[in-house]
Formats: sequence, structure tokens, C-alpha cells
Amino acid sequence: MIEISASNRLGLVAIAMLLACPALCGCASDQPYVWAQQSKTAADWEPSGPIRTGDRIYVLVRGQDQFSGEFEVRADGSYVQPIVGAIRVAGKTPREASELIKTRLRGILERPQVEVAALSPRTPTVSVVGQVTEPGRFEITSDESVLSALARAKGLTIWADRDGIYVIRRYPEIVRVRFRYADLTGGQAKSVGFRLRDGDIVVVE
Repeated sequence: MIEISASNRLGLVAIAMLLACPALCGCASDQPYVWAQQSKTAADWEPSGPIRTGDRIYVLVRGQDQFSGEFEVRADGSYVQPIVGAIRVAGKTPREASELIKTRLRGILERPQVEVAALSPRTPTVSVVGQVTEPGRFEITSDESVLSALARAKGLTIWADRDGIYVIRRYPEIVRVRFRYADLTGGQAKSVGFRLRDGDIVVVE
């Protein structure tokens, strides 16, 4: 029987991972995406992220003070709307929550007009994974770029596909936006102007 030292075993594992990487990356690249240059402008995206448990929201029902007020989103994702009861809003954007509350109020009010605002949302975070030096989840500002998130992850590894940088966004619908590193560093308008949102996942193949 041939014995393999611990160091050699580690080397073989590393080689296997490198050989597997192109196949894995190829599978990921087969998923639908839109290039950053063809994506929506910043003004087209939902202006704020989804409501989360622990957030405080303000619900304004125009002309109806008894229905309006400041509420906390509970651990089950709902808040208690006066008269109506619990309404689950976690995971919805303020715009989507407004529509949901409006629907629930239609049996009580004739033409409810509802607006929802997040009063104290938690610090937004994004995840950076794949071929970066230090993958992880990072807190971001409300106006942070893809290049800034890559810098937080200490940049690309030598194995990174510089044309295979993606942002996966899950609201208001799932979308996958692709970037070239040269566009990010070279000032291509839509690539540089793309702003991350809470919950985005940056993937480097």
C-alpha cells in the first residue's frame, strides 16, 4: 500500500479544487443574466430594501389617524395594524407593504391611501463570495458600489474571472447583473453607477 503524506494530501485536494473550478464556474455562467450596461438605472430600482424583523415602520393612512402610526416589525415578520390585526410585511419593500395594507383595509375603508416608510432600518449588508481574497458579509453605506464591495473583500484572487463578476438581487424580482472588472475600474458609466442594496450577493467566478 502506498502511503501519502499529509502535505501531499493537501496538495492533491488543492489540485482537485482547481480542476473542478472551471466546471463549476461554467455552470454558474449558464444562468440567465443581464450585463450592467443593459441594466436599469439607479432611479429605476426600488428606492429602499425589504423590511426586516426588528425594523420600525411608519404607516400613514391618509385622513385616518386611528389607522396610522409607528409600529415595530415583530420576530414573526408582522406588525399589528389597529382594527385589522397582524399583517406580515417582512421581506416586502415599503411599496409592496403599502399595497398589502391597502388591500387589507379595503373591507373597512372605501378608498384607502397608504404609505409606508422605514424609520430605523438596520445597517444594510451584502455578501461577497467566490474568487475574492476574503469572502464574507459586509456592512455597507446606502450609496456603495460593486468595486467598493470587492475592496472590502480585499480584491480578486489570481484565479478570478475578471469578466465574471455578478450581483444577485432578490427584490423586487430576482435578477443577476454581470460586470467586467475593466468596466468597474475604467469608469464605464452604468457599471460604476450601479449601487448595491441590502441583501445583494456579489459573486466572483
